[in-house]
Amino acid sequence: MKNITADTLSSFYRYAIKNTKEASIPWKIFRILASKTRVFFYNFLRLSGKTEVKTTHDTKMIVSRSNYMSGCIYWQGYHHYHETTFIKINMKDHENFIDIGSNQGEFALLAAKISPNGKIFCFEPQSKIADDLKKNVELNNFSNVEISKKGLWSSDKVLPIYTSNEMDLHGGLHEGLHTVYKTTTRAQEVETIELTTLDNFFLQHKLKRVDWLKIDIEGSELEALKGAEKTLKEFLPKIIIEINDETFNAAGYTRLELKNYLISCGYTKFFNFPYPKKSSEDFLTYKIDSSFNALIQ
Repeated sequence: MKNITADTLSSFYRYAIKNTKEASIPWKIFRILASKTRVFFYNFLRLSGKTEVKTTHDTKMIVSRSNYMSGCIYWQGYHHYHETTFIKINMKDHENFIDIGSNQGEFALLAAKISPNGKIFCFEPQSKIADDLKKNVELNNFSNVEISKKGLWSSDKVLPIYTSNEMDLHGGLHEGLHTVYKTTTRAQEVETIELTTLDNFFLQHKLKRVDWLKIDIEGSELEALKGAEKTLKEFLPKIIIEINDETFNAAGYTRLELKNYLISCGYTKFFNFPYPKKSSEDFLTYKIDSSFNALIQ
């Protein structure tokens, strides 16, 4: 009975979300309303276990309804709406997509569907999540996705990875908090991971094109991009990157240092999601209470 109630509420919630977006409510207000409603449903039903769902962009995923990111996909059909919609509109078949910090595959699955004749490379070093990613790729019968259980860095290295087991803040366990930078809020050691560089990886694969690069690795973004210098300078892929001052500070760098590095690689345009906008704030000055994603070209 609980599952039937949850599935009915999920369908209603997705319908309400779609119509709320179409009503042109400001995105920050919409995010708060959507989040509060989802957490209310989570607390009311206390759902557990995994279930198969269809995302907003018609890929299939097995998600844990009691977790944060999975819960967003179960209730809303997505976790990153504007970013995945931008990819859906702008990505073309035969293009290659690099997903650094793939998690359960929201971005990678969409890219694999759009570009069946391209190649999708996923890097997900957290072993349990990498196993979930593999199941989601198999669920969609994609043959153009390659999964590496290594993380990316500026050199070959082995490091411990940490996370937070806090449940209340996000209305469930947040699967996207794994980081190599131990802090007071992310102090639970999960496992030791192997790291390599993107340049070394692609030297072995001898790729002739890299069109897209999405990166969300909780503070390790700059180190990973430094290990991709040759790849970035040669191909200048579109970059979708998480900007998070908390994780950047834990890693010891700033937005300005990240921007200057990317400029040195040949990038000139920096936008914030939601995108496109008539005028986009520079991501050095954009203010938000947690994190946001940027598009770099």
